[in-house]
Order: sequence, then C-alpha cells, then structure tokens
Amino acid sequence: MIEAPMDSGEITASAYLVVASAGSWCDIHSLVPGSPVVIGRGGENQIVLHSNRCSRRHCEIFSKNGDWFVRDLDSRNGTRLNGHPLKNVKPLIPGDRIEIAGTVFLLTSSICEIEGESLDASIHDPDTTTAVDNMHQPDDNEPNESESRNPDRPI
Repeated sequence: MIEAPMDSGEITASAYLVVASAGSWCDIHSLVPGSPVVIGRGGENQIVLHSNRCSRRHCEIFSKNGDWFVRDLDSRNGTRLNGHPLKNVKPLIPGDRIEIAGTVFLLTSSICEIEGESLDASIHDPDTTTAVDNMHQPDDNEPNESESRNPDRPI
C-alpha cells in the first residue's frame, strides 16, 4: 500500500508516475487518491501520448482504499504491466512498470527511489513523443555530427 503523507489538509500525491523517454527518466506525474488518471492519445486525458499506437483512452490508473490499480480501457494495442499484457484490473506496487505504445511509466512512492533505477533504452519507441521530447528539435540548418566532422575537410 502506498500511503499519502500526513499534512495540513493540502491535497498531496501519494504516488508518482515517472515517464521514460529516449533511455532516461524525463517527466513526473503526481497521483492523488480520488483522482483517477486516464492515459491516452485524446487531449482530454490527464496524460496524453502522441502515438498512433496509443488509443484515445488507453488505460486508467485509480486508487481504492489506499491502493493503486491499473486497467486497460479496451485499447487496440494493449497495456503491459512489468512486461506482461494487462488483461484485468491489477494492483500496483512501487517499482511496477506500465508500458503503453512504447512509453514506460514507473510507479514510485518517492521521487528519490528512481535515482539509480536502470532503464532499458530499447523499450523506448521513437514514434512516441511527450512534451519533454519536443523541447529541442534541431533545425534543418544545424549540422549533424557527420557534417560537422568531415575528416577530408581541412581544419
């Protein structure tokens, strides 16, 4: 069970979804008890994935009695939990990995827990982008490494 910290009445996260992209952890989403999170391609979702392999409403993460659960919302390409296809509602524990359309979400109860977590870069789908992926897109005028380092060109 992931417990929410005691505080002065503020709504606080009891868990976090950390997003993996391009082989590194890149984005964090707070999970608040009583506020389900729908992940999908549609703009109305709490977490939007820009991938044609992602359904408009792909999966949902929700809390019940202090525990977190995940369910696939009859998505076309499915949701994976710890590498296995998700067929029914499943409980989540810290360290669980949810895979949707090539994007990996790690459930954690503390942001500090992800330091040192390894990430298999082969899981990332280059066709899947998040807001973080779009922070810097090289211009067509920017030289790539092979253009800027031509061994036949004098220095």
